[in-house]
Amino acid sequence: MSAPLCMVALVALVACMCMCMCMGAHGAQGVHILALGDSLTEGMTRRSATNPTGFHPYATRLQELLNTHHLPRVVEVTQKGVSAERVLATMRRRLERELQGTQDAGFAYVWVLLLAGINDIGAAQHADKIWNDGLLPMYLDVMRHGAKLLAMTCMQTRASEIAARADVDVEGPRAYAYEQHRQALNVHIRAYCSSHSGGCVLLDLDKLVPYVNISAAQRAEMWDDGIHLTPHGYDHVADLLNVALARYLHGDRRVGAPLASTAAEA
Repeated sequence: MSAPLCMVALVALVACMCMCMCMGAHGAQGVHILALGDSLTEGMTRRSATNPTGFHPYATRLQELLNTHHLPRVVEVTQKGVSAERVLATMRRRLERELQGTQDAGFAYVWVLLLAGINDIGAAQHADKIWNDGLLPMYLDVMRHGAKLLAMTCMQTRASEIAARADVDVEGPRAYAYEQHRQALNVHIRAYCSSHSGGCVLLDLDKLVPYVNISAAQRAEMWDDGIHLTPHGYDHVADLLNVALARYLHGDRRVGAPLASTAAEA
């Protein structure tokens, strides 16, 4: 083979290797994380000059943060939040389709981040029904997929504050029932993570991102309304998730390093 042809072949080989490396980093060989839920995952917030879409999903910052840890592979966080969606209505079937779609595409999610159930509570569904017919089957679907689950508790809302004040007005009884079911659902979530620590990590947003018993300045910084967060609030959730996930990703064989032990709560 002549020298020019050798050079052409070498350039083609290098280009092919670079392409394969790029595909490996960003394609099927990346570290795939699914963030699934409702408007709190989609990042619904107030529109502004700096946020004209009205959405600021925590997944965007989380992906940036996780890729600062010098992991062997690029981390890709896929945001799949649907505003107003309920677990019992459509979310479980949507999760099934999402997990099956990755298998058809030739890769699997390493982690699934799940924050859901608050809209079902708002629709006056009983916590036990939300758990038994919705969240628990979703958790099991994640396990069957081979992914680890990071489950988040349902955060406090304005109804939590009304219930805490025991207001005797038209909102009081409904807020009290809402809060009882929210807390009951969180008990289910915590108990599951505690008893399945090998495959499930708990991020207790109920305690970590409070709405009740905080100052007016803190509430203005974190909360957009009585249920959704500000961009700063969603970034704070991303920061919490980053801390919870980073130690596991560093020790996960699926990411390229020896498997570390897991814990039930982060």
